[in-house]
Amino acid sequence: MRERFVAMMAVALIVSSQSPAFAWNSTGHRVVALIAYKSLDNATKVKVAAVLKAHPAYDSLWQDRDVNSPNDAKANLFINAATFPDDARVPSNGFSHYNHRTNHYVNFKLDSDDHIGDAVGDGNLLLSFQQNLKLTKDANSPEDRAVALSWVFHQVGDAHQPLHAVARFSDAFPQGDEGGNLVKPFPDPRGKYKELHAYWDDLLGSDHGVNTFDELESIAGEIMNASPADNRDSKTLDILVWTKTEGAPIARDVVYGPLGSAIDDQTGFRRLPSGYESTAQSTARKRIALAGYRLAEQLKVLVSANGN
Repeated sequence: MRERFVAMMAVALIVSSQSPAFAWNSTGHRVVALIAYKSLDNATKVKVAAVLKAHPAYDSLWQDRDVNSPNDAKANLFINAATFPDDARVPSNGFSHYNHRTNHYVNFKLDSDDHIGDAVGDGNLLLSFQQNLKLTKDANSPEDRAVALSWVFHQVGDAHQPLHAVARFSDAFPQGDEGGNLVKPFPDPRGKYKELHAYWDDLLGSDHGVNTFDELESIAGEIMNASPADNRDSKTLDILVWTKTEGAPIARDVVYGPLGSAIDDQTGFRRLPSGYESTAQSTARKRIALAGYRLAEQLKVLVSANGN
């Protein structure tokens, strides 16, 4: 029941604000964390878990979730850390002082002529990610280190959602479309109309539909089997590459491209273009896989830098 209430509050916040929606839903972020977990050696898992146990949400928010594993406490730390920055958006959770709305995205300007330009607006993902890496290593307080590390978990996922790397500008959206949030209604094969951004967030399944650890493990296993780690791509730890070099062109070519000129008629979509869902599914799963493998590599670097 608590998770359903959190989800409802999160939806209310999105509707009532002009801020971008979540990047991947909780299911997506948890799968990223679980792929990282499955990619790490046990010694690294133990060291990362030791940091996360000092998290201020450890006792009050993370202990009794339906999605937790019944027998792997370390895995639970990973999947709960990955969703904390979105949990902090919900006032009733009691952690709103850790909510930083602009730290979830960067908006590289995508013009209607398909040119990708410089970052615009208030998106602070690139800078805040570097700050959280530093805090994870250097913060004096164990609680501050744990919170920063939970942001690292989350922001690696954020950076691999294509619509958290762009805002599309056109005559219809002269101030930008807020990463697809203003493109609505947009059809969801899983049962409702939503924004283009939210459609991409939910490609792995809704939080209501994926609410056990076994289901998360099944999705993570399928994704890892379909997209095994590649030594070169999986070890690329430059967030500018993740967003501007990779994410923005995917947004241009895969997210927006098939929608054609209708993207600017301001009436939204009521039917997906042929093949859109299958391509979106494949693309999202590849991005989730890369995010998980790269998170694992980033955690190895952080553990090594801490000298633990």
